[in-house]
Amino acid sequence: MRNKQIKSVLLLVTIFALPFMSGACPLCQAGGTKRTQKAYNQSTLLMALLPITGTGAILFWMRAKRKQMEKGN
Repeated sequence: MRNKQIKSVLLLVTIFALPFMSGACPLCQAGGTKRTQKAYNQSTLLMALLPITGTGAILFWMRAKRKQMEKGN
């Protein structure tokens, strides 16, 4: 039990320390290089488009299933 608590605390400390250890700040663009800024913008775009694409795919699948069921009846 004690070992699990120690691991949990270390994980939390690591998670909270990572932004301070990294040299890039996406908001102030202190990452330095254009490559870093481009990577940040592309990852933001990817994270924004994934839920939209997933929702669209589910709706498309539901529409296709509905049409398939209507043809069967």
